[in-house]
Formats: sequence, structure tokens, C-alpha cells
Amino acid sequence: MAEAKVRYQASYLKSVKARVGTILETNYKLDINTREKILADYLSDEQLPHWYFYSNTPEEIARHLFIITQLLSSNVGQIYHVSDDSRVITYLINIGRDYPGRLERVIEENMNMRIASFDSESTVNGVRIVSLEKITQEPARYTHEQAAAIEKLKSDLAYYGENRDLIHTSRFIESLSSRYLLEEIESTLEPKRSERHLVFYNRIIDSPVPVIDSSDVQYEDDIGRVEKSSRIMIGVTNPSHEFIPQVLRIFEKRGINLRRTYFDLFRHPQGDVAIFTTYFNPGYDLSGLEDSLRDAIISSQKEEAQASSTGAVVGQQTAKRILEEKIETILRRLPSRSNPEDAMKAIEELKSLCKQNGTIGAGPESHSFYLNSVTDFLEAARFAGIDEVPEVLRLLLGYEAFDEFFVTAQANGISSNLPGYRIKHSIARGPAKGGLRIDPIVSFDEVAALSFMMTWKCARSRILYGGAKGGLMLNPRTFEGSAIDYFDTLSSFGRSLFLVSGPMRDVPAGDVGCGPKEIGHMFEGFKSALRDLAVMSYGLKPGVTMIGPRIVSVQEARRMLAEHFDVDWTDPVIIGELVRNETYLELVTAAQITGKPKLGIEARGAATGLGMAYAVLAAVGNLYLDGKWTPSRPLSKHEETVLRKACSITESVILKEESETAYGKTSFKPETEVVHGRLLSA
Repeated sequence: MAEAKVRYQASYLKSVKARVGTILETNYKLDINTREKILADYLSDEQLPHWYFYSNTPEEIARHLFIITQLLSSNVGQIYHVSDDSRVITYLINIGRDYPGRLERVIEENMNMRIASFDSESTVNGVRIVSLEKITQEPARYTHEQAAAIEKLKSDLAYYGENRDLIHTSRFIESLSSRYLLEEIESTLEPKRSERHLVFYNRIIDSPVPVIDSSDVQYEDDIGRVEKSSRIMIGVTNPSHEFIPQVLRIFEKRGINLRRTYFDLFRHPQGDVAIFTTYFNPGYDLSGLEDSLRDAIISSQKEEAQASSTGAVVGQQTAKRILEEKIETILRRLPSRSNPEDAMKAIEELKSLCKQNGTIGAGPESHSFYLNSVTDFLEAARFAGIDEVPEVLRLLLGYEAFDEFFVTAQANGISSNLPGYRIKHSIARGPAKGGLRIDPIVSFDEVAALSFMMTWKCARSRILYGGAKGGLMLNPRTFEGSAIDYFDTLSSFGRSLFLVSGPMRDVPAGDVGCGPKEIGHMFEGFKSALRDLAVMSYGLKPGVTMIGPRIVSVQEARRMLAEHFDVDWTDPVIIGELVRNETYLELVTAAQITGKPKLGIEARGAATGLGMAYAVLAAVGNLYLDGKWTPSRPLSKHEETVLRKACSITESVILKEESETAYGKTSFKPETEVVHGRLLSA
């Protein structure tokens, strides 16, 4: 182990410790003595696993330590927390609750989140830490030192693979995630995990069946401790959805308590490879274990293959997934605050996809809502003469924020986390505005496309709002006969939305699958979250609160009250009313979402359909006057006069000061309804 690396690691851990200490004292209001005890007892290699320090930011480490020391109690089995970027969910499982099958339950709760990797390890103090990272297309961002170390690691792996004739080395290196790379460059263990994985990866690709290795291993860690364990590695190509739970169930049936388990999905266009590794105390009877594991994995793969219709359908689904991931990668590089040069490269890639999408005969239809909307936008940009102005395109195509959630759902006694989204495209004209979709096919790129379109809809309608959209991947039919579970799930979604919205920032509304009832449920989640902020700001509750799966400090609470709601948190009268008076609390919360069953206007229900009806009537009327539409019977001169009068009500007329539109006159509306009826009837 190089001396320079030891110094670098020690320096890094020292800086992490200092930052964590500052956060615990400043943000969470812990006294100095408590802070020092936490730092001394937990921020050392003896207590927390090596990988933990390099997989979490100081802010996340501080939150986890606060949960372990201040929130976990004997009555609480576990608490989970989601990282700021929504990529990682960390479960802190209490002492006395770590039992075979617990990890399986955690994994099953997150099966909808598309797991890319996880680490599970029992610490010296008895608390188990389980961190799950979901698949995301977030572009990697490294410091100069990290980038240099990663390039060296890749070079070393290429050399290692070449010397051993490992023909899939390049594919392995291309499949390494940013989190995996960061953990590897900071690890001082020899031989490196990546070298072991590279060899195993090649065996997996070349094998028609799952590859399983059992061995007894001995490691000396960074502080000289010798650890003896039994280790089992399992590898499979293109794992089934049930791969991880199936494997964990086998260990549970055997009563094997897993000390440390980790899983990595190496994703590549040529096919994914999964490697599952677990360590446990020696001495268990492992006879027949490998056969049981192999049979369970093969059975799971066969069942999934049979459930997928034909090979052609599977191929189409794979192509659709690859396109969606490519779009997501581009989208995440577009934000105006990102590196301008990289953003412009992303725009060129997007133009190329749109060109293929908009050219008849260039290939199969993409069926991408996002590509269709941007293809139309680029046509308009060409018409306006800005399609080759990089700075303008970057501002118009870039996004303000991609907020994603782990939304806790409880249905039929089963708890799970569901993907939720709130994507803001632009706030240039005012707070973001856009609806929420509740549907099992909600996806990242669909929500991004709708958010993009909302910007232009609001601008074209001269409404001083920006564009946003949200969604929850949920099937309401799951909750038939369980109204309270439906309420709890949607109020949970509301609490997640609360953290990224507010009348001064972003105002959601209803959409597909989300009517007044659903918005009313979410509104209750908003109310409870707003009261939590007020209670802390008022001084009744010191330190922090948990809103959904996130910790919120008193500083964050006060900032949100000011920036999201324009509430003066220094005014004890206002804050006191929010704490004590539910009616006042509801009035303040009401502006956070539209389409509520109460505390709003009653015109919203027919708005979308009525707008479509007016658009169709206007189009048909103008087509008739241009001689391009044949009515069911000829119109009389009076009826034509009525129609011309109706069609003369244009945007410019409506915008004239103090103008009174014809549609506002009750004596005129019946006549237009008769005329339009004759134009449209068969």
C-alpha cells in the first residue's frame, strides 16, 4: 500500500469528520459534547465499514449518524433515508432486528426502483447499514484527482485483463458505474475487488448457466484486523427481476445470517451482468447450497422468459429501454447550470435523434413522447432562426431540476417504494406549473416531455408560470377495497412533493389518474409537512424533523418557509397560527396545489375538455368560412353571420382592454351552439 495513498485517505477522512461535526452542531443543534462523542465513537474504521465513507457525502453521513444516535429507539425497527440526489436509499436497521430475511424484505420493498447496486453490512455496534443505489443516467462528475485515479484504475484493469487473456475486459471497464469507480479508487484492500470481478465477469459471459464460487477467505483490513469468512459469489447474465430475492430466500431457508452482502449490476448494451457476493461466519452446513441457488436462478429466468411474449416483443422492449436511457442521459446533461460545452454536445446528440425520429423511412417509429415534442420544437426553432444559436438552445432546452422520490406505498399489508417524479423545465416566466399523473406506465422521459411542453403552453397562453410535470408509477386498482392505504400512499407522495414545491416555486395540479380526490389526499400530506416546518421554526421542536424519507434541519425549514411560501418565519404570530390553527394552516397550504376538492374555484373540472371543444369549434368554423368544410345542411345567412361573429373573436380581440367577448353574452351562446351543432352533426 503506497504511502501517498495512506496520506490521501487519512486526509480525506479527517476532512469528512470535520464537515460532519459542523453539520451536527450547526444544522442539527447538537451540543459540543454530544457532537464529539458521536465523532469519536462512529467516525472510525472500527465502527463503520470502509466503503461507507466513499459512498456517502458528509451531509448524508451526518444525517445517518443523527438517525442512529437520536431517532432509533427499541420500538423502532428501522429508519430509512434518501440521498439528496435521490439515487441512494439507506436503511439503518436497529440492534436486535437484524434477522435472516430482513435484507430480503428491504430488497422486495424496492423492487420497483430498478436496483443498480447495494451494500449491506452489520457494524460493530450492531446497527446494520443497507444502501441501495437505483439505476440512473446521471452523468458522472469527478474532481481532477478522482478523474486521474479512475483513469489509472481503468488502465491497470486493462493491463491486468490483457495479461490473463480476459477477452471481455473492455466490456467490463465500459460497464463500471461512477459509484463503483469511486469506491475502488479509495479502497486499500489487495487484491482489488475490481480485479476479482473482472475475472468472474469473463467466466459469467462465457457460461450458459449461472456461475457460483464458494470459498473461505481471510482479509486484513486497513487497521490490521484479520477477518475470516465464508464467501459465496454468484454471477448471471441478464438477471431476472426476481434474481436477488430468489438468492436471499435460499440463504434465509438455511438460516444463514449474512454479515456483509453486496450486489453490482454491470450494465452494457451487449447485455447486463449481475454479481452477487456475500460473506458469513464459517461453520454453516453448505452441502447442496450451490445446486439450490443455481436451480432457483434458472427457474426464475425461465419464468420471466415465458411471461415475455415473443422474442420480437422482447427485442422491441430492449430497444425501447436503450432509447429511454439514452434520452435520460442527454436530458441530465442539458440543464443550463451544467458544463456549457458538455450541454452543447448533448444538444447535438439530441438533434441527431430528432432527425432520425422526424425522417420518414429512417427507421422504426420511436414512440418517444419526448423526441416528438423536441422534434417539433426544433422545427419551430429553425423557423425562428435560432436553431444554430447554441446559447439560446441551451437555455430553452435545459431543465431547472429533476426531482425523484421513493414514495412509500402500503397495499394489502405489503409495503413498497414506488418511483415518483417532479421535473421542472423552466421558471423564467414565474413559478413552475404542471399536473401530476398517477399511472403504472409513468416514466422519467414522459414526465420530462410533458414538463417541456408546459413551458410553451404557459408562455403561449400568456400565463406567468413556467413549466413542470410530475408523476407517480402507481396502479390505483391495487388499492380497490383499501381506501385508507390509497390515502396513506398519496399523502406520502404529497410529503415528498412538498419539499420541492410551493406557491413561490412550483404549483402542481391534477392530470391523468389524478382528480380532486387524489389531490385532496396529497393536500393532507402537504399540511402535515408544513406544520412540521412551523413547529421547528417556532422553537417547539429542536434540531430536525423527517418529512417523508428525508431529514430536514431547522435552517432548511426556515429557508423553505421563506422561499417556497413567502412566510416570515421570524413573525411569532404567523408561525404560531400555523402550529395551533388547522384552518389557517389549510389556507396557507391551499396555494401549493390546484384542483383540490375544497378551498378553490369550481371551474377546474371541465377545463381541459372545454378547451379542446372550443379549439375544435373554432377550427371547424374557420374551415367552413374558407370553403373547406361541408356541414350536414346549408347554413342560413343569419347562421353564417353568427358564425362569422364567433370566429372573429381572436386572441387580439380578447386581449383588448375592457373588451367584452361574444361568448360572454348569454343571448348569443345558444345561437352559436345551434350553428356549431349543424357543422358537426352527421
